Amino acid sequence: LLSPCLSHSAERKMRFSLVAVTSVLVLLYCTGETCGQTFSTIIFPEGIDGANPIISAVENTENVTFFCEVFRDGELRQTQWTLIKDDAETPVLFTSEGLGQAGFENYEASPEAVRTNITILVFDETFDNNQIGCGSGGEIVSIFDLRIIKPPVLLQNSTPIAIIEGDPFSFYIEQTEGFPIVPDDYEWSFDGTPISEGGSNPNISIYPVIIFTNVNRTDSGNYSITVSNEGGTSTGFFILNVLYAPEGVPQTGPFYVVTGDDITITAYTNIDGNPNPTSIWTKDNSPVTDGGRFNTSVPGQLTITTVISSDTGNYTNTLTNEVLSIEITILICVIVPPSMPRSVTVVGDPEAESVVLSWLNPINLGSPVFTLFNVFIYTTTEGISNITRQVTPNNTIDTDYNNTVTINGLKPNIQYTVTIIAISYVEQLGEVPSEPSDEVVFNTSSGAPDFLSTNLTNVNGNLSVIWYFRHTGGVGLETVTVDCERENSSGDNSLSIIINCVSMSN
Repeated sequence: LLSPCLSHSAERKMRFSLVAVTSVLVLLYCTGETCGQTFSTIIFPEGIDGANPIISAVENTENVTFFCEVFRDGELRQTQWTLIKDDAETPVLFTSEGLGQAGFENYEASPEAVRTNITILVFDETFDNNQIGCGSGGEIVSIFDLRIIKPPVLLQNSTPIAIIEGDPFSFYIEQTEGFPIVPDDYEWSFDGTPISEGGSNPNISIYPVIIFTNVNRTDSGNYSITVSNEGGTSTGFFILNVLYAPEGVPQTGPFYVVTGDDITITAYTNIDGNPNPTSIWTKDNSPVTDGGRFNTSVPGQLTITTVISSDTGNYTNTLTNEVLSIEITILICVIVPPSMPRSVTVVGDPEAESVVLSWLNPINLGSPVFTLFNVFIYTTTEGISNITRQVTPNNTIDTDYNNTVTINGLKPNIQYTVTIIAISYVEQLGEVPSEPSDEVVFNTSSGAPDFLSTNLTNVNGNLSVIWYFRHTGGVGLETVTVDCERENSSGDNSLSIIINCVSMSN
């Protein structure tokens, strides 16, 4: 076994190891607090294990001493030192005093003939990533990799890494510079909060890799690793962007709207997804273009202004992103009100308290077909109530069907106005009326006197009965007829009646 050698001063503790292979013994030892980083096996005399050189990490500008004692047949032999730079081998030459000869002024060696040690007086960048070998008899039997201790430099990954939710993911933050490569200490953080060791999702036990068995949307964010070695500290980071399919709470239809009105339908609420989903609308498999009467600017929502009958149909909203698409289809039912009733006419002469009306069905029966007429009769005469009557049609198929109705409860000698509305009924909307028909004006005829009240009094043993009338017909009161009937046990039906018309004018 060969021990890597690193020296900072000759006063520090010396460590060494001995290996004897056949007839060759190589003794490598060094002083320094970082000796013993790497071990490799070398087989002699076949040669060195070039794949596993002894790595020597030295601080810049420090001096470093390497030791290499070569024994052959039990005897200590001359140690030969060779600088290997850019794959070229250059033997290091010394004077008898152990000082470097021309071109090797930066070297010192032990003054003994065997020269078991060599010192590089100023270990600088010219030695970094090069090698120095030792051996005997023209053969290099061990190699030291020469490395300057440098703080780590980690790759900064500013471009987000996109991973689909549920997929496994691992990431390696590359250390582009620095030595030693394996740090003394490191710590992972997520959005500034340290990640606990020992977890499984993520697993940070292997430097410098972070491993997710499956990623969740909450794993999106900034991940950083802070690394320390003998040379200093550095931080590298990457950004994880977890993608997931569109989501939303679907809304059920159908939706009902009357022609001429505006409607806004919502296919999905609480829409989510990464990246943000794109909302696409189609009607009966044809694209709905944003603009004009159609507004699709709000994801999952469609607004139609001034609805027309041809807007009836199946509207499909698709939410899509690069992960997946979801969709829902909603039916919009456009209700077409019936057109107004036609040819409203007063049949004959109006009576004092009633009128007969007739009218034709609407040209457009409505969709759904109308099922009711509302007849409105109103007057501007103070104290006279308006009248509303609902009339169920006998025929809702023939547009030329003539409807008739008698309206009672009118007052004599009053001017009335009548208008009629046809009504369709939709459970979700209720009554859907037509436009009112043309108005028709009529006057009721003069009627009989209007009986108001009766007053009964006892006048000297006689029963006095007073009737009050109010004449509204416009003609003077002519006759008052009193019919009397009496019933008693004696069977005496005689009754004396005196009629005294006090006033006929009021």
